[in-house]
Amino acid sequence: MKAKKLTQEEIKKLRYTGKTQVKDGVTISPRCVLWDSELRGFGCRVYPEGRKSFVLSYRVRGVKRLTVLGDFGVNTSDQARSKAKKWIGQIEDGKDPGEELRREKAKGLTVGELWKLYAKSEKFTKKKSWKKDEYRYKASIEPKLGAKSIASVTPEVAQALHANLSDTPYEGNRVVALLSALFTWGRKSLTLPPETVNPAAFVERYQEEPRTRALSQEETGRLMAALDTERNPWAAGAIKCLIFTGCRLSEILGMKWSQVQLENDMIEIPTTKKGEPHAVALSPIAKQVLESLPKEEENEYVFPGGKKGDHLRDIKRPWERILKSAKIDDLRIHDLRRSLGTWLINSGTRLEIVSKVLGHKRVETTRRHYAHLLIDSTREALNSHGAKIEQLAAAAKSEAAGA
Repeated sequence: MKAKKLTQEEIKKLRYTGKTQVKDGVTISPRCVLWDSELRGFGCRVYPEGRKSFVLSYRVRGVKRLTVLGDFGVNTSDQARSKAKKWIGQIEDGKDPGEELRREKAKGLTVGELWKLYAKSEKFTKKKSWKKDEYRYKASIEPKLGAKSIASVTPEVAQALHANLSDTPYEGNRVVALLSALFTWGRKSLTLPPETVNPAAFVERYQEEPRTRALSQEETGRLMAALDTERNPWAAGAIKCLIFTGCRLSEILGMKWSQVQLENDMIEIPTTKKGEPHAVALSPIAKQVLESLPKEEENEYVFPGGKKGDHLRDIKRPWERILKSAKIDDLRIHDLRRSLGTWLINSGTRLEIVSKVLGHKRVETTRRHYAHLLIDSTREALNSHGAKIEQLAAAAKSEAAGA
């Protein structure tokens, strides 16, 4: 928007002009501000729902900040301009008038209120794991801490939350990590005062045993047979693609036909977990799976979901049906990716190739995840080496005895 003098008449005419987008089920609305042409940093922000607020953009100690001075309707443009001038005067004197305001607001802020602000932030909505985070908050943090004030959440409270999840150490660690991320965001976004203590920082995490579950050959046969009888063709197809490509579930479920290059035997993943593009090779059987999938009109996704134009988002129920049919226990979706890595390493595939197949940024990551298999391989090599030395020694003794 071109800067104009903010008058009552101009603000009344102001409309939201940002392009609202829905990404992975989250509505993202770009900031829309009309800046004043006379008073630097003074503006009026308009929201998609029509609400308008006076704002002031300023720098203090090298940090850029944006604060809300008040809503239009409650304040006139002249009142907001006068307030902005007072703030600018304090800023020029080296003070931060917004600091005290934030401190006052933070005193009564609850964990639940802080979460609502965090959940709307770009930091949260851009996370690939935002759905898992939302689930963990609602399942474990909200019932215990949601109504508590920020000040009352001490390290002892965080420790008690963690101890309550001792039966599931992995989940307990992730819940505390999420609580830590919430407080860190609160401080960095200046929603909380900088001196606010992060209670999760004092919690000692549980020791985690890395999961090594992978499909056996017999289980693989039963799983493939069960997939062929699954009534949801897209869920079955998605699981087959996981087995044959080693991709992550989110990469497969969110895949568009524009990413699939059957003529080049590949899939293009634009952004992986590490934020980088990844080219996935398609084997003949993987291509066959994709070619056999029914297509839904006016849907760009390979695996359509329940809503028109959307992709499949949850395959928990089909997965449970398939495991029951295949008579397989204790197998998670992510274990399919681990199974592929296990099969490749056990077949003698070089670690660098396995790393590329799985889309790991560094070979060290692959080595860490499959260290138990590499030990088995080195053991076999050393056993073979030892046996060879024994043969040579025996032959030398026999020759000496004959002499």
